[in-house]
Amino acid sequence: TSGNAEADHVYNLIIDYTWKEILSNDEKAVLMAKAFFIHSVSETDLGQVAGVNNKRLHSAIKTLASISFFEPQKPGQQRIQTHALAQEFAKRVFIDYPDLKKEIEERWWAGYGSEVIRKGRQTPYKSLQPELKIDVANVLEHLEHHIHKRSSFYRQALLLFGGREGLGHILLSWSQYDGILRVAESIKELIAKEENGELIESCCLKLIVPAFILLGRIDEAERWIGLAVEQNARLHDRCLEAAIEMAHGYLYSYHGYLLAQEQAYQKALAIFQELGNVMNIFMVYEKLGSLYICLAGQGLEEAIDTSGKIKTKLEKAEYYFEQAAKLKNKETIDQDTYNFYCRFSGHRGIITRLRGGSLDKARDLIQNIIGQLHWSSTVAYFYRELALIEHLAGNKDLAHSYEKKGTALLRQLGLLHFKKNSIFNHSRKVIDRMKQEGTW
Repeated sequence: TSGNAEADHVYNLIIDYTWKEILSNDEKAVLMAKAFFIHSVSETDLGQVAGVNNKRLHSAIKTLASISFFEPQKPGQQRIQTHALAQEFAKRVFIDYPDLKKEIEERWWAGYGSEVIRKGRQTPYKSLQPELKIDVANVLEHLEHHIHKRSSFYRQALLLFGGREGLGHILLSWSQYDGILRVAESIKELIAKEENGELIESCCLKLIVPAFILLGRIDEAERWIGLAVEQNARLHDRCLEAAIEMAHGYLYSYHGYLLAQEQAYQKALAIFQELGNVMNIFMVYEKLGSLYICLAGQGLEEAIDTSGKIKTKLEKAEYYFEQAAKLKNKETIDQDTYNFYCRFSGHRGIITRLRGGSLDKARDLIQNIIGQLHWSSTVAYFYRELALIEHLAGNKDLAHSYEKKGTALLRQLGLLHFKKNSIFNHSRKVIDRMKQEGTW
């Protein structure tokens, strides 16, 4: 209300009367549960958090819409929108009914939050539906709230956001950096006191540092790496030490120091091998293979190597990919490792094109995995690689179509002018040169 004492009094009377005399227990539970979703939510998810289902749920939703707490549903609409009044109502009621709030909160953690993250991790970027993006936004808002307020759930929220399989890594793969950086501001002092080396690795070095680098905010990235180094001076965690080397390697790639990048990755690899950490060894092999493709394309001006001058570097790339492939069946492969494995096929497509091999084979290797990729930027870059392959094959209209798709997606992601050294630099360089020469 406006803060007027009389208005506040009337408002409180209305709330008390509505709560005690109008709403049934099911309607109360559904209304209070909706307060945990700042954006729209499906009926099924709302019912799970409310602890109400089937006909009772539909009846409660219908009643709440009839008294304007919920927005009226259009035919076929399965997501619930809330009138702003409902959020205010819930805040007021939760003051007097903390046990109800706790009960609903626990159901949110037990079901909705972790289920949305599971779906987000398993869904390739090209298969994303708007509803999943809205659900991810709901979860992000809720985790942010608990982290910022340092509530009794804040530790749980921090792990669900920044843990190895947390929501933050979904946002990173979708190139949605704003949410990551908002949370980063709230957790900096927490990380500075963190005793869990694995959390520092996953949240600080594999999530926040890459987000800052991709935004070109290198000073901030270096500060977060420094924070991890400072912590590990006390923790003496060998796995964290290797992760710090990996982060330095990623930073070197931004500056174009590719040999320094390789050195950092080799140091990390030696530590992971010493520890027997199969999944991280797998990841480093993939990154070393990608790095050698990047090194191969660095000094090559043409689309295809006709002289054989990059032969050794391409063989080195294939060696690292083969080493990674040998590890695939050694233990259960998690979602991140599976994503890396999907990219191998695309990487081999680039190698095939650079060598002057079959363009049909190069095209198939990339097209077979582009629909399985989870990283939005990788999808965009592979569109550009397909554009170059089709141009070399004489399919100029298709080449232009792929190039436009890739450019449009990079522009949408805010990465169109990002210049970090990667395996895709060569195709971009060749296409840009063709455009300047008027041959594209």
